Amino acid sequence: MCGISGIVSKQGNTNIAPILVKTNNLLAHRGPDDEGYFLSNNLIQKCYYGEDTPKSILEYNLPYAPKQPIEESYNINSTLGLGHRRLTILDLTPNGHQPMCISEDLWIVYNGEIYNYIEIRNTLIQQGYTFKTNTDTEVLLTAYQEWGIKMLDRLNGMWAFVIYDKKQQILFGSRDRFGVKPLYYTLTDSLFAFASEIKALTHLTNTDINKQAAWEYLLNGKHETSRETFLNTIYELKPAEYFIYQLDSNIYEIKNYYQLEYNSNWEILTKNQLEDEVEHIQQMLHESIRIRMRSDVPLGASLSGGLDSSTLVQYILSMLSQNESNEQTDILHLFTAHFPNAEADEYKWAEKIAQQKNTQWKVIEPNATELAQDLDDLIRTQDIPFFSMSVYSHYKLMKGFKENGIKINFDGQGSDELFGGYQKHYNSYVWDALKHGDLKSVIENTQPPYFNSFNSPIKLLKQLSKQCIHSIPLLNNIYTPDIQKYINTDFIKSFESTLSLQYKQERLLPFNKSLHEQFCGPDLKVLLRMGDRNSMRFGVESRTPFADDHLLIEKIFSLSGSIKINKGYSKYLLRKATKNIVPEEIRLRRDKVGYATPEIAWLKKIQHELFESIPNEDDAFIQYRKLKKDWFKIINTTNDPSRLWRIINFMKWKESLRGQVKKLGSN
Repeated sequence: MCGISGIVSKQGNTNIAPILVKTNNLLAHRGPDDEGYFLSNNLIQKCYYGEDTPKSILEYNLPYAPKQPIEESYNINSTLGLGHRRLTILDLTPNGHQPMCISEDLWIVYNGEIYNYIEIRNTLIQQGYTFKTNTDTEVLLTAYQEWGIKMLDRLNGMWAFVIYDKKQQILFGSRDRFGVKPLYYTLTDSLFAFASEIKALTHLTNTDINKQAAWEYLLNGKHETSRETFLNTIYELKPAEYFIYQLDSNIYEIKNYYQLEYNSNWEILTKNQLEDEVEHIQQMLHESIRIRMRSDVPLGASLSGGLDSSTLVQYILSMLSQNESNEQTDILHLFTAHFPNAEADEYKWAEKIAQQKNTQWKVIEPNATELAQDLDDLIRTQDIPFFSMSVYSHYKLMKGFKENGIKINFDGQGSDELFGGYQKHYNSYVWDALKHGDLKSVIENTQPPYFNSFNSPIKLLKQLSKQCIHSIPLLNNIYTPDIQKYINTDFIKSFESTLSLQYKQERLLPFNKSLHEQFCGPDLKVLLRMGDRNSMRFGVESRTPFADDHLLIEKIFSLSGSIKINKGYSKYLLRKATKNIVPEEIRLRRDKVGYATPEIAWLKKIQHELFESIPNEDDAFIQYRKLKKDWFKIINTTNDPSRLWRIINFMKWKESLRGQVKKLGSN
């Protein structure tokens, strides 16, 4: 788990080392344990060390062990540079240093975990390969040597990596199937560069704001819906993509290597058929979590008290209890965000799970005062504006991991999108059942006493009416929120033509299609990005079995949507699969909370600090003078904090971006 970066000079040999170091330094939080560089030109290639490179590495007799400080390269011209920041998880020795090579012709910088690396390694050993380290990095590079690009099909895990293939004179980069690990790039007349985070590339290109991305965020709360980011000249390699960059011609291509299929049929299963599928899911869940427990450092988990996190914790504890070594890695470190005065706080449920053998439990209590203090760092951490203040709860949780020396976090992200845990999934389910004439399922899921925030027929009717209204252009503005009046009018009009597309995307879809669009589209990816930035800000690796185990994911999507909700129960397959594993009072909970951040209370608490940060003059996006005039009235009357937060967040993000560019420019 690390930060990666690289620069290609498009103008021949150039002194790229200083800007590579600056890029890599901006990723230092992602890998506080080690630092490394590789530089190449037409004549020589060398490895260098930095200030954070452990001195023990210099004594190792490895072809990729650096012997010279990076400063000695500042007057040497190069055509290619690779940078790496390491968070040590597997093989804690200097063997895991990067950039790594297995010959002078194959080099890699890599961020992620290939959880089935042991199985791949064994296959390669049978084919005659030998290994010098216990890292998945060496396995990944050797797999490329044996299978080339097709090795991507064999990987189970999360990754973003770039391989330098000297013989073919290419860079080969890839990102995992569903976007757990990030990879961004930029192209200018003089260079091609990539990095794990947007902020690491801002000093290499202009930072003009992408107005369409800003419009989608401010008006509709959408994030990263296309390859373009919030900055016009920085782009995202999308999930399930790879790129080939030809070093001799500076031509590159991007291709998709994976498509998730889904079952579009509405099938009624017998009781025995359903039980067989549930048993299979149980086995796959066990295996998914088992291989994600591979680690040379202690394990931790975020425990909310909900079904997803409780499932992960219970499976892990079950497997740890079978281990008789009683080492530190046999203890599961649990962390819970607690809001004592919040009505929807889940503390009591988390407590039931946490007070078991083989656990150490830490409770974190985020509050508004700390939010005000941490806000600038949180916004810089996230790279782009985010959806709500609930992101701060996760930020504080990850900070708790770091303060307690825990580097691995098991996270339940992806379960709702996989199994169907949101209210809109219920809407799609009922709509799908109606279309297929399955009146039994419709009746069972729209009658008392099963109503709650998830399966609400009233919310279903509201969405249907909204969908009908949006089909009539003259009535499109009937749902315009009050907060929109603080956004620049000309800016709103500039992309109004995309409104019909937005409404089309929000229409009711067949259930499995709806899940598929959310899982493979921007919705899940945004949550994974949020988790990646927060965890890596504090040098923590988040492991997400529900979001990156393609075997488990493919299994769930191969099943008919008809069996995924039952009698008002969301995530029915997961609930069935965790019977006798998760306590019944948690397994059968109907209330869904997530991070129940008291956003309205927090806004009121820090309203004066936020008011002071509002500019006195309008800009191309926000009418700040009107916002400032109405500020205290809005704060004390709003019941829609997320829309107000988007304006605040965008304002603060712009300020942070200007400050970052100014600071980098002065270095």
